[in-house]
Amino acid sequence: HLLLETTILQKWLTVEKKMAVEKMDAMLSSEGAWSCQYKDICDMDELMAPDCAEMFMMLLQAIT
Repeated sequence: HLLLETTILQKWLTVEKKMAVEKMDAMLSSEGAWSCQYKDICDMDELMAPDCAEMFMMLLQAIT
């Protein structure tokens, strides 16, 4: 098992962290990231989540 070797595991974790941070930065800095994803549907405060919120939660779920 390759991931049981400390050096290989550390390299893999470093690559995973780098990719996750890059993906998160791209999501949060995209042009429409902070616009409301449900603005055309409803004016309810609980639906005023930005577009990037769902993408961020999906990234967190993929990591864990």
